[in-house]
Amino acid sequence: MKEKLAKKLGELLAFSQVGHDLFERTRENMLEVWPADELSLTTEENLGFAEQIKILTDKEKVSEITLAKAERTKEKLMKMQELYLGTDTDPVEILEWLSFFEGAAAAHASLVAGMAGEMKDVLDLAQEINAFHRKLSEKVSASLFEAGKKS
Repeated sequence: MKEKLAKKLGELLAFSQVGHDLFERTRENMLEVWPADELSLTTEENLGFAEQIKILTDKEKVSEITLAKAERTKEKLMKMQELYLGTDTDPVEILEWLSFFEGAAAAHASLVAGMAGEMKDVLDLAQEINAFHRKLSEKVSASLFEAGKKS
């Protein structure tokens, strides 16, 4: 595996970690707009993707590169999230942040899928992650639409 791909997998790992952290931290607020079982599933899927990335990069012997990039990317994502949300716990504000976040995560997964080349395991994982974030992005948009109707 090339170093650039290992780094991009680190970015995907960071999105999974930050997504997991956000849903855990805002769970009570998000229960106003999403059912508990959907929040739990989203959290579990983010954790599952993070674990799959770690296993894959460990197998490819690039985990050090991937983990270092994940840490740097996680810091950036957390700073952006903090700038956007601050201490705001309004579920609509969280959804608005998620509309940006999920789109960026899907875009990163698309890039990794394109970089995968003959590495079927990387391609399959990137496509699965992309589908997850696109589906979540659609759910966020639908939830924002419903919130808008109530305003």
